[in-house]
Amino acid sequence: MKKIILAGLLCSCMSSWAITPPPSNEAFYLVGTMNNWQTPDPEYAPTWEYKLTDPDGDGLYTGTFDIPAGQLEFKVFSKPGDWNNKGDYYGAIGNLNVFDTFTWKTLLFNEANTGNITVRDWKGGKLEMRISWAVSDAGDKYLPIMSMRGLNQPAAPALPKMYAVGDFNDWKIPTSTSANGALDLTTSYASLAINGQKLMDRNAGNIEMAFCCLNADGKCLMYKTSNEFKAPFTLYNYPGGDQYYSIYGRWTESSDPQNCKILIKDWKGGSFNTSVNIPYQSTDETVINFDIISTPVQPALGTMYLLFDYNGEKEIKEIGDYTRLWGFVEGAPGEEVSMLLTNEDSLNPAPENCWGIKSALEYYGFDRKNRTGDLELVRGGYPISMTFDDGGLINADFYLNASVVKVFTDYYTPADLPEKLYICGNVASDNDGELIWNNFHSPSESNREVYDKYFSLEKIDGAIYHGTFWMNSEPDEYGNPPQFRLFTGLNGWVNETSLGSGYADFTYEEVDLNSGYSGPWTIVKGGLGNWAPTVSNGREGNWIELYVDMNYISLYFYLKDSGVDDIYQDSQVDGKDLWFNLQGIQVENPSNGIYIHVKGGKSQVETVR
Repeated sequence: MKKIILAGLLCSCMSSWAITPPPSNEAFYLVGTMNNWQTPDPEYAPTWEYKLTDPDGDGLYTGTFDIPAGQLEFKVFSKPGDWNNKGDYYGAIGNLNVFDTFTWKTLLFNEANTGNITVRDWKGGKLEMRISWAVSDAGDKYLPIMSMRGLNQPAAPALPKMYAVGDFNDWKIPTSTSANGALDLTTSYASLAINGQKLMDRNAGNIEMAFCCLNADGKCLMYKTSNEFKAPFTLYNYPGGDQYYSIYGRWTESSDPQNCKILIKDWKGGSFNTSVNIPYQSTDETVINFDIISTPVQPALGTMYLLFDYNGEKEIKEIGDYTRLWGFVEGAPGEEVSMLLTNEDSLNPAPENCWGIKSALEYYGFDRKNRTGDLELVRGGYPISMTFDDGGLINADFYLNASVVKVFTDYYTPADLPEKLYICGNVASDNDGELIWNNFHSPSESNREVYDKYFSLEKIDGAIYHGTFWMNSEPDEYGNPPQFRLFTGLNGWVNETSLGSGYADFTYEEVDLNSGYSGPWTIVKGGLGNWAPTVSNGREGNWIELYVDMNYISLYFYLKDSGVDDIYQDSQVDGKDLWFNLQGIQVENPSNGIYIHVKGGKSQVETVR
């Protein structure tokens, strides 16, 4: 595996003489969660359910839609098309959030590939909308301007305030009439979130504090960290390191703030900034960041290594001199595997030169239901170790400046393997010499016929899937390389069926295919990140072959015309079986991977475990 590691309203008199007249379009089409992000192809546009029209020709397009309750996000198309027609659909400037639509809310759209319009806490019912063309801020083009309201939506509630409490105010909870010495963090309100921050100057030593959210009724909710963030942390200032740490949690009722305290261990003295972001009227977790402003710099740790152990067989690998380090170890069925961080280049480093977890991994309840955690990282600690019944993987992010390791474990070989996997992205498939493009077309049940025919990877051997697709070489107009991710089913953009390069959405891992081959790449189940293969051969695009091994949750890339197809000819020597990797290199003793097995003058792809 490789780890790479609202514009304001505009007056209609603005310089309209300097640009062409507003576009003439038949309708505006809504595309979003209410229709599973299905795009208005020309065939379906005449009967589109979520369409705003202008029957009297006055330039004002109107529509009223009955939309069920739930999270509501959408973009707007000005003409029939799909996501490949970047000039024909519009979004917000950033992910624009609207909570209260009881009264008319007016928004100016921006050009394609920007954020969604998000209506928070939509209660269901009739949503009334109006769209017209308005001159942009720069006065050089027209953009859609929209107003909307939902007649049964509640008014927005009063906004809460945020405080920090601790030993500095004797742990007193603030009230609606007095802060009781608590530190007021509230700084700004936005349509998407409530933000707060406070610069804190503290002496050296351990720091204990808690956070309170005071609502409009004068009730104080305390911030409770999620289970995986229970570990205390430090804020060490190492040269070249990330000088911050983030925790996640929710607001809960508690009469004693010390039941919700957060411990910063071994603070070296100085100041740090505490910032809080509460997603407005959302069930999403609140994030609190701690950013170092000033504190003594700690001595550099030097080059770091990961010490792996496979059933007693040790191996050490250099991973760099940063304060945030990443590594993984995978084990076959029944095999015990472990890893330990050290700054000593030795298979038997001294305990004082090692970093591990405070207790054995099993102590934290790592199993099929609880596979991730934020654990305290200590010198001389236990290795991160586990035995997998069916094979598995341990990923670890080591934050040395915060004395925390984030651990994720995954089990291989899903119980029910699908007959196909699906690819979604900037890829094309062949249809009698014509390229049929996907371009991130919604992986939904309504598109099953197209996905089954053109954008699927077929199961070819047990848990191995294979597919070949065309990808362009040039980045798009925004500088993003062509990319894709995989799905186990056509259930929309849901995490449960997504197979990605990482967890974060709108990210990608670059895959260098100049040698003709790359892999294995670890697949993250539920991941939203993409893969972006790159080839510097001067061509407009390339046919790229993909192999997915669901036994090991791995992805292999193979450049179709790299010459590997020729290795099978005359390769049977003296009746011997021959093995080749996907790069075309002969392998004497294949193990743990996908190989080409030449036997009896015939070749086939096989998995070796």
